[in-house]
Amino acid sequence: RNFNEIMKFRKKNKNIIVKPLYGNGGEGVFFIKENDTNFNVILENFFNSSKEQFIIQSYIPEVKKGDKRIILIDGEVVGAINRIPARNETRSNMHVGGKPVKTSLSKNDNLNVKQYLLILSLKDYFL
Repeated sequence: RNFNEIMKFRKKNKNIIVKPLYGNGGEGVFFIKENDTNFNVILENFFNSSKEQFIIQSYIPEVKKGDKRIILIDGEVVGAINRIPARNETRSNMHVGGKPVKTSLSKNDNLNVKQYLLILSLKDYFL
């Protein structure tokens, strides 16, 4: 919630995503391009309408190819989907037209899952 830090991040990353921390279904997600004139009013909305924290992240153009979700049960991979955004849409959420496509895990995905499971087990989180 620090305006100056957000401005530095935007200057460095140019195209960004702003979204509520506890949002779901793609609600309240904004794709802000480098010279978007709505940037200030969007930030004002986040600062003034709620005390909820929000996330500023760099936009990754490859998201058009999908947003992989890995499904775990008791610490074991049981499946994965790639959520493909609808045409002319940044968000891949199914609520806004994203299509789930069954996918497999890459070697990198498997490595990441093992690392996340290790971290979670060290923090004694239930898996």
